[in-house]
Amino acid sequence: MKFPFFVLTAAGLALAGGAIVHVSAHAHEKGGRFAAMDQNSDGKVSAEEFTKAHAERFARMDADKDGKVTAEEMKQGRWHGRGGPHGMHHGMHKGMHHGMHGKGMFETLDADKDGALSLDEFRAKADKMFAKLDLNADGKVTSEEHDKAHAAMKERKQARIAERFAKMDTDKDSAI
Repeated sequence: MKFPFFVLTAAGLALAGGAIVHVSAHAHEKGGRFAAMDQNSDGKVSAEEFTKAHAERFARMDADKDGKVTAEEMKQGRWHGRGGPHGMHHGMHKGMHHGMHGKGMFETLDADKDGALSLDEFRAKADKMFAKLDLNADGKVTSEEHDKAHAAMKERKQARIAERFAKMDTDKDSAI
């Protein structure tokens, strides 16, 4: 059975874009995720605030408090911060989690491939994300930067989907 390009694109965007829209809507709410990370209420999230929020998130995921997060701990729902705020870039993680079905995300984060995430491994991903969100490289992320960065991520995702579809559509009939 062949599926038209627009159907597959819509499905891909639902996975990636839906999560991003979810974040953007909540980032500006009074008391929303962005505000939760903006601990000094200056309208910006500093690298320090971002790092602290990720350390807290890591601690929530580490169910047995051994200083490591296993794939099972991640799977048990702590990944999405059920014990507290997700962080302002939750949409990206949500999309990656669903797109990679959890295990792929864990393997991506597990840099030393020891089967458990250390706080350093978790922070390394957070540092990369902060750099992507801090569009003007001033060490702080505003809600506007956050939204622009996520929109750019969404555009890149759309382009990758279109490129992959074009490769699979060998007869160029806009269906695979």
